[in-house]
Amino acid sequence: MRRTSRSLFAAAVLSGLLLSLPVTAQAAATSDPAQAAAGWLARQVDSSGLIAGQSGPDRNVTALAVLALGSVDRGGPAARRAVEALAGNVDASVKDSQGNDRPGALGTLIQAAVVTGRDPRAFGGVDLVARLAATKRGTGTDAGLYGVQDPKFDGAYHQSLALLGLAAVGMTDADAVAWLRGQQCPDGGWEAYRADESAPCTPTNAAAFAGEDTNSTAIAAQALAALAAPPSVSPLGFLDAAQNSDGGFGFLAGTSTDANSTALSMQAIIAFGEDPTAGRWSDAQGDNPLTALLMLRLGCSSAEPSRGAFAYQPETDGSLSPNALATVQVVPALARDPYPIGRATFTDEEPTLSCPRAQQGSPTPSPASSSSSTGAPSPRASVAPSAASTPPTLVVDDFGDTLPDTGPGQGSDIGRLALHALGLLSFGCAALVAASSLAATRGAGRAQD
Repeated sequence: MRRTSRSLFAAAVLSGLLLSLPVTAQAAATSDPAQAAAGWLARQVDSSGLIAGQSGPDRNVTALAVLALGSVDRGGPAARRAVEALAGNVDASVKDSQGNDRPGALGTLIQAAVVTGRDPRAFGGVDLVARLAATKRGTGTDAGLYGVQDPKFDGAYHQSLALLGLAAVGMTDADAVAWLRGQQCPDGGWEAYRADESAPCTPTNAAAFAGEDTNSTAIAAQALAALAAPPSVSPLGFLDAAQNSDGGFGFLAGTSTDANSTALSMQAIIAFGEDPTAGRWSDAQGDNPLTALLMLRLGCSSAEPSRGAFAYQPETDGSLSPNALATVQVVPALARDPYPIGRATFTDEEPTLSCPRAQQGSPTPSPASSSSSTGAPSPRASVAPSAASTPPTLVVDDFGDTLPDTGPGQGSDIGRLALHALGLLSFGCAALVAASSLAATRGAGRAQD
């Protein structure tokens, strides 16, 4: 009798232990780079619902992370936690240092609301669509431009983000579209801002960071494609000429490949109906925007918490550091999902990068090894490596921040115990107690024999 009581007591204790174990998001292993990157992003969303930046929570990167998670339908708990935090203080997300609303941030926040099924017209008690409309300039040479801020550094970029927000809610704005189309250069590209649309476009000058750039071009292309308002000249011609020999894109033509520029350009190519891994986008060696991006992925040889993330560019020593802004941009590109990202159907999974034991600890390929040493030379211009390892902040509407190499480890004994316990819980505590009682009775019988 005592043995049976002890078994029942042990079963009860085990049941209590199982019930007390924390329920965490699933972390299924995957070889899909978009899902693994999304899983890394989801694990960067802290308990407050925000992603940490260099000087505190970065609400803009957090909003972009919601879009990234939505593009692959993963990380539901993190996405919902993030959007709750963003809705809790809209002003902190959209106002600039002068207290003026930033149209690009509003456009991105509208998308984040739509992706998670929230009403952007009642987002934390704020009508984001009305707030965006209130920033529009009504008269003068820049009639149709959103935002009172100086457009010199990011006019086309933030205008495009604003229009993408409108596209996400099924709206358009003819004046705003006309302004953006009028900013296009004759070769199909955009520079940050043209004060005089009748004047020639600024020649590319990497030293001065001036001229047409891939980021303004790619985001404008996506906005106009989303609104079914194609520009007078296809932007793909400009992007084709700007593509680097490794298949990727730099911010300006002739600058080194970076993850953000390559991802944005991929999205634009897809938005205009072409495959970024084939045709004119892939050379004889098979180098294309996708292969260029994958050279910036932190793979199985990286520290476990960093695996799946993407770097902006290699560091000067060739190593890769996880970068949140790069990763939030890369995920939708890998998912072949141009902006705006539509309503997502999230799962709770936060996938980890699948790493067979034999691959762990192997050297990370050098970016230079992405091309074959034989075959026809690429017709694209060769680009010298860049010393810069952080993203440019001129035209990203305050979206630039770099994360340190942090994040929870995976595969610990307690984590495996928790997952096993959750499986046992699916049978119910009553069944567990009954099974323990039966085992005790059989044990008592064997003792009597």
